[in-house]
Amino acid sequence: MSNKFSAIWMEFIPNHDLGHHLSDASKSEVLDWPKRLQIIMGICKGLGFLHGREKPIRHLDLKPANILLDKDLTPKIADFGLSRIYNDNKTRLTKSSYGTVEFMPPEYQEFPFEISMKFDIFSLGATMIKIITGPEGNIKRDQTPGKEEYIKRVRTSAFPLYLDIHNMYVSLFIPSADYFLYYALHG
Repeated sequence: MSNKFSAIWMEFIPNHDLGHHLSDASKSEVLDWPKRLQIIMGICKGLGFLHGREKPIRHLDLKPANILLDKDLTPKIADFGLSRIYNDNKTRLTKSSYGTVEFMPPEYQEFPFEISMKFDIFSLGATMIKIITGPEGNIKRDQTPGKEEYIKRVRTSAFPLYLDIHNMYVSLFIPSADYFLYYALHG
């Protein structure tokens, strides 16, 4: 008789997902600018790990609801149900639907489309915008404003989080998020 057994080890994540914090104004007060920066940097580090592997992993559904926050609000990328592993960095064609429309590059809504790292990079930029704007920034895809409108919206927000040092952080975050969105769309 063998003493071997299989087990799944899972980390307890007590602070829900990022989407929960961004949609509930009472919880969002916990996410001050330094915490938001920590979360953005953690997501970038996690995505860099996935994309930097010998066999890169494309998440294909990166969004606040798929980012869990531990006791220290450290982000953990979760829900790899749509993820794909490839032996190289080449682009692939697919006729299948992936991701959540709000965080999906526009050209990926037509079939066939190419699966590349750009898919996750666009989702990262869209997620960063969501982290920056908080609950007040919730908009529908067909109402998506341009970069200048995002900046104006964040700077004039009545949301208490932005009253102190938001101009400095917005000037740091918006260009980065804009770069990710531009890179994903134009290479």
